[in-house]
Amino acid sequence: MKIGDILNGKYRIEKLLGKGGTGFVYLCTNIELENKWAVKHIPAERINIKTISEIEILKRLYHLSLPKIIDVFRNEQGLFIVESNIEGIALDKLLVQYGSFGPDRVVSWFMELCDILKYLHSVRPRPIIYRDMKPANIILTQGNRLVLVDFGISQELCRYASKDSFLAGTNAYAAPEQLIKGGKTDQRTDIYNLGATMYQLLNGGLPKRKYAGSRFNKDKYAARINGIITKCMESNPEDRYQRVTDIQQELRLVKNALLVNKARQGLVFKLEAVLIVILSIVSYFTAVMGIMGSNLNN
Repeated sequence: MKIGDILNGKYRIEKLLGKGGTGFVYLCTNIELENKWAVKHIPAERINIKTISEIEILKRLYHLSLPKIIDVFRNEQGLFIVESNIEGIALDKLLVQYGSFGPDRVVSWFMELCDILKYLHSVRPRPIIYRDMKPANIILTQGNRLVLVDFGISQELCRYASKDSFLAGTNAYAAPEQLIKGGKTDQRTDIYNLGATMYQLLNGGLPKRKYAGSRFNKDKYAARINGIITKCMESNPEDRYQRVTDIQQELRLVKNALLVNKARQGLVFKLEAVLIVILSIVSYFTAVMGIMGSNLNN
């Protein structure tokens, strides 16, 4: 396929947005409505049960921070999934640009991602386990909102299954249970992935497999956040936070402490500014009085 091709008599290809192991993603314009969509093309030979699972999962989701499927069609070239075009930049690209982020920004993103996971884990009748949280799959939109993309290895939680149907995960961010045969993933797996992601955003590097705290604690607030991350990334799922709401409770405490500290710094700055003005005024009048006294003596 090439630029200008019309798909399904409806979508004109504008440009290639990206490509991966499953296929290609194009930016397309609906030629009737003139709005833009991301169209994922999966060649026929690459269509499998995971592809169908991703479609079925996304069809069920209604959240501002998740992509929405609006059309699906097939032809001799394969399967096409039309979904929201998310305009923004992936966090992995921002990491390349900035290296790492401060506690304020990280806490805000941490809480926002917890909100998204809380929604996925509350989907009924079966919760959605995302399983692939990492900076490359998180888009910061032009409106400063995070959007989670790529549900290629997500799955519904089946409480009666003793193990996952297939192994999946990005090694640097994956929980131990994702990478072993017979492993069983659940909400706590997403919590591990989230912890690994936040570690990288805060510290600028990837965590080691046997994670035992950060060597990069920049201040007491970063240290507190890393303490939360440590619990997220415990090897044993029973030792992690069991729900994202538990993480959010601790993050609120850190956020409040950051706000108090920011307010205190602002007050100190204002007091310093007032003091500088007062000293300037005193210095000015001292100089004036000195000049007047000298003139009187003469």
